[in-house]
Amino acid sequence: DIIIEILSRLNIKSVYQCHYVCTRFHKMMSTPSFISMHLNQNRGKPIIVLCLSEYVRMHHQNPDVYKIPLLFIDEGNNQIWRTKVKFKLNYKPSLYPSLPDLIGSYNGLLLFKHENNDVLIIFNPITQEHVHVTFPSADYELCGFYFHTPTREYRILYMLQQLNKPCRYFVYSLKNKLLREISNHTEAPCTCLSPIILNGVLLWMAYVGDQRLCINRKPGDCSKSILVFKMDSEEFITMPHPGSQCQSNERHRVRMHLLEMEGQLCFCDISSPTGEGYDAEVYIWVLKDFTKQIWVRKYIVSLSHMSKFRNDFHWDPLVELLQIRNNELLLRKGQYNLFCYHLVLDTFRKVDMGSIVIMKSVVIHTNSLVSLQTSI
Repeated sequence: DIIIEILSRLNIKSVYQCHYVCTRFHKMMSTPSFISMHLNQNRGKPIIVLCLSEYVRMHHQNPDVYKIPLLFIDEGNNQIWRTKVKFKLNYKPSLYPSLPDLIGSYNGLLLFKHENNDVLIIFNPITQEHVHVTFPSADYELCGFYFHTPTREYRILYMLQQLNKPCRYFVYSLKNKLLREISNHTEAPCTCLSPIILNGVLLWMAYVGDQRLCINRKPGDCSKSILVFKMDSEEFITMPHPGSQCQSNERHRVRMHLLEMEGQLCFCDISSPTGEGYDAEVYIWVLKDFTKQIWVRKYIVSLSHMSKFRNDFHWDPLVELLQIRNNELLLRKGQYNLFCYHLVLDTFRKVDMGSIVIMKSVVIHTNSLVSLQTSI
């Protein structure tokens, strides 16, 4: 027990190396209990993963091999490394092939979605394990990826929309390869961003409508503006956003976001009197009681400090809020810059990315030894 406790506190690279020390270590560190223990020990040490926008030529002798450029930023250990993830695709690329996009991270697994081919790629950057899951059909929309505790398996949540009908939701099991319908619901999740996953639930801003693209859906009313999916019971509920009941489609669609703060759900409302991103204020609410739906407004962030980076913003007046960790709000502005705002010291800083990069997407990630073959 003492040896396992010590090993669980090592960084992920050291843990992976210790697998090969001896047979006994390998057996101990391959158990679901150890993998889960190590993952929980390291949740407080996330890293930033950027999917870069680079032209990548597929190998002329093997057109099914893709190389996706990624940048890993570990601020805790002051490390930055660039790599290209190589996938050999098990499906035929479409007429206009493109690279899969990085869309999220969960339990140490990076999630890539291939838009043209409706394929989800699940990848562990430490073990290099990757799995391809093809959508049931092109009409299905990916909503989320989660671990179902009662059956100890990973599942994918899909949505199917039909004209003038409620949304139909389906669950696909990676363990037994079965797809089944679980419910109908009027509200649809905003799938432009990955869901927030906290305390056994997936959360999105809610939209209403029968359009497949969430940018075309109508935002729901304030009383049902947050959509919640309970992972174990696989049930949906809705909840209102905090603050005044605005009934504003524009605010719901563009200026309201959910994010995570060290195990707590936060709701962010971006207010900009002139429409310029540099004079906007971000109101951050923290959910204190999920059952009673009690929110507390904890921070007001003025983005006026960012005016000195005005030339970096280009045309986009809004920011993408990513996470709060160690009293710092991580936010992305455009394709070129990441910033951290210290909520206590009231200071901004640019995140060091080592060199000039163009970001396609950014996710917060925790490295792990999680395998889809042996569920945690």
